[in-house]
Amino acid sequence: MNYNQTLEFLFSSLVSYQEKGPEAYKPGLERITAFCKHLGNPQRNYFTIHVAGTNGKGSVSHMLASVLQQAGYRTGLYTSPHLRDFRERILVDGEMIPKQKVVNFVDKHYDCMKELGLSFFEMSTALAFDYWSMLAARFIAGLPHGAYFGVGAIVATSLAAPGQASRDVCLMVTGMTIANLVGVPLGSFLAWSLSWRATFAVVACAALLLILALRLWMPHVPALPNKGFRAQFRFLGHLTPWLVLGAIGLGNGGSSPATATSIPSWRRSRACPPRS
Repeated sequence: MNYNQTLEFLFSSLVSYQEKGPEAYKPGLERITAFCKHLGNPQRNYFTIHVAGTNGKGSVSHMLASVLQQAGYRTGLYTSPHLRDFRERILVDGEMIPKQKVVNFVDKHYDCMKELGLSFFEMSTALAFDYWSMLAARFIAGLPHGAYFGVGAIVATSLAAPGQASRDVCLMVTGMTIANLVGVPLGSFLAWSLSWRATFAVVACAALLLILALRLWMPHVPALPNKGFRAQFRFLGHLTPWLVLGAIGLGNGGSSPATATSIPSWRRSRACPPRS
């Protein structure tokens, strides 16, 4: 489905209070609880402020989000209803959720939403929970990449034979590229087939084994002299690091979108939990 087809499904197939009034009201939390469990309970991965009341909820929510953003916090905002675009309901630092994220979410969890009989509001609430949790996970998962290339380049240069430093750094980058081409699709397939928790567990175990291997077999590398903060970035004045960064950017930028768009077509979703 494309974005317009996805919206058509949401508005025509899921019960909406704005469309049908009181007859659309479904008491109880069983459906949203079961669906959040199906998603891995993403709502538990960050702090939440729940604004309730009769009038002014949207204004108060927007003001709170603005205050938190100005204080330096990455802030998600979920409000209902929307004015022109469904994506107005789900914001992160004032930016609407991308259209493709909405499409991917509905495509992945279509069967479960239908089986549980979710309302329009329950689905959009779960989508907001899941999107914010995914952004937090991606930020945390992206931190080791910078450390990897920095430490890896230092170690490769220190251990290389005279005149072979560039070759060894290239071998390290090649290894990372292979890991992206193999590991990223495999991790995405596991996440779609099982859950992101299972995928994180597998990656964590692999990382622990790698740390142990480095501890056992990595030769001692003497510490580099501290030449100050600005001196750490003088290497950017040469062409070579920019070529390396460009190659890494092209590799990661090509493999990640390809994986994100191809995996959903391989596996729709895992089995939906039964209603309690």
